[in-house]
Amino acid sequence: MMWEYLKSIVLGLLVTTSLLVTFALWTYQPEYDELNKGNKILEVETKLTNGTQQSISSVINPELLLFHQNGRLFSLNERSEEKSLYEKILTWPLTNFYKVEEVSKSERESALEITYPTSVPLSTLVNIFTVNEETEFRAEETEYSPYNVDRMLISFAPQKSNNYVYFVSDDNSDTYWRASIRNFDVYNFVAKYLNNTDMQREYFSIDDNRENPIYLPESEISVPMDTMTGEDSEVDTMKNILFNNPQLVKQNSTSTGQAFYNIDNRLLQTLKNEKLMVFEKVQSEESQSMLRQEIIKHSLNDINDHNGWTDETYNLFNINSRDNTIDYRLYKNGYPVLHDNLKGSNGLGLISQQWRNQDLIVYKRPLIRLNSPLETQQITLPSGRDVLSYIEKSRDGLSSYFIDDIKIGYIMKVTGNNSLVITIEPSWFIKEGEDWEPLTIGGNE
Repeated sequence: MMWEYLKSIVLGLLVTTSLLVTFALWTYQPEYDELNKGNKILEVETKLTNGTQQSISSVINPELLLFHQNGRLFSLNERSEEKSLYEKILTWPLTNFYKVEEVSKSERESALEITYPTSVPLSTLVNIFTVNEETEFRAEETEYSPYNVDRMLISFAPQKSNNYVYFVSDDNSDTYWRASIRNFDVYNFVAKYLNNTDMQREYFSIDDNRENPIYLPESEISVPMDTMTGEDSEVDTMKNILFNNPQLVKQNSTSTGQAFYNIDNRLLQTLKNEKLMVFEKVQSEESQSMLRQEIIKHSLNDINDHNGWTDETYNLFNINSRDNTIDYRLYKNGYPVLHDNLKGSNGLGLISQQWRNQDLIVYKRPLIRLNSPLETQQITLPSGRDVLSYIEKSRDGLSSYFIDDIKIGYIMKVTGNNSLVITIEPSWFIKEGEDWEPLTIGGNE
């Protein structure tokens, strides 16, 4: 009797335990939220917060739109008007691409000239403009060496049945690519710009014999100066992006307190109190020259992959196919940031990459992100004539032939460490070799 009683107790305990286990299994919920949270952190750490991706048409933009009419040179007063005009030109239907040996004098004298900061492969521009026979053009282009475009001429002579776009290369001035603008009256379209003097700003060319002409404004020019706050970008995120095994990366510091991270053949340095970074990958392989369109493609894909555009106004500024480097400059109000106040540096407005055999070996970029302007004031810069006069007097009559370029740009001035205050101040710049130097003219820097 006692044995039967004990068996009943044991059986009851087993049944109760089974019910409790079953209930626990039914009601158990894994911590998916934590797992999802972990995945979210991983995603953020391999992509820059608030960074974006950009298309090829977003980063390739002209520097100047200039009208040639009856011996006059003029642009538009507002950079926003130039941008709007260029966006409309991109929609014009282009067709019948072929090579020609000259541009007639009449077409040069009645034309809209579009200049780019650096030579852009024609095959790349084809992907930006509205081209009706892209496949035919690509097939024909392969028969020739790559053609790089520095400027475009769009003829708009009145009472002409055909209007053309000429793609001009400063390195190949004997031949031009030409395309027809199909079923479109260019003169009628640009008439409002030609006839409205209130929209125009007069320009002049400093030397008509130069293959790469420099155009400067006849009058003083007013340019915005913005003051804004800035934020530090994620150094740890860049470490995760650039190293295959970031958890194994060693962190060290120099005698000046600058941090650097390294493992195997990769080195990441942060400079100027973590406001700039330089990544280098040592390779023993000999570098092979890459086509400009290949450099653009690889670079754009790489930066897009980690949402690396922390400001939407970075434009392609320079390509050097000899060492496979590519530079993007930060543009504000239509002008590039060419200099900063960090001693020995001009990198706060520059994203630069170098490629070797389709592998990224150098990557330089700012580690700060700009917020919207808190204050804007207009700064009046001297006329182009005054700039030329200043250069000639200060440099012992330097001939314009030896000047690589002159343009308006910005100096970025940064103050503060944790709470950054940033001012972009307009200035005239002169280019000699690869360097842009701000000019001090009448107290303006």
